[in-house]
Amino acid sequence: MAKLVQIGVGTDLVAQACRGDQHAQSAIYATVAPATFALVQRLVGSGAHAEDLFQDTMMTFYERLSSYRAEAPLGAWLRQIAVSKCLMYLLSPWLRALLQLDA
Repeated sequence: MAKLVQIGVGTDLVAQACRGDQHAQSAIYATVAPATFALVQRLVGSGAHAEDLFQDTMMTFYERLSSYRAEAPLGAWLRQIAVSKCLMYLLSPWLRALLQLDA
């Protein structure tokens, strides 16, 4: 599996996805989803939280796709979103409270 930052998607495909083309969105998803999910799992561990964060990452990705400026590979931009989501989860007071209850 390729690293997420090494994954590039054509600008034509991104433009089609921004216009709402579901086939283009599906093609992008198929390209980036495995590496994105693997990154999220590495950061937060496997399980339901990783799946939730992956879904949240992909939703944010598609919501912000129209603001992508192609200054870096699409995979690198998506990686930034995924890492940000995972860090917000790991630093959340909710997770700290949960970990204290487990102890």
